[in-house]
Amino acid sequence: MLLTVEDWLTYIGLGKYINNFINNGYDDLNFLGEDVITCKQDLVDIGISDEKDSSHLLESLKKKGNSAGMT
Repeated sequence: MLLTVEDWLTYIGLGKYINNFINNGYDDLNFLGEDVITCKQDLVDIGISDEKDSSHLLESLKKKGNSAGMT
């Protein structure tokens, strides 16, 4: 079971964005989901502009849903 934003980003292969999330207040996996980050612009706002990575992040958040979906 993944417990931190760091764990989640590492799990999905995007650990290079840990600081982007943490430095912008996204430090609790329980409060991070598709209802918080809803579109690519939200990711651009925290410094993530790569199209492929953005799509991967949004898809992972969608799968995460309310279940923390990464165990």
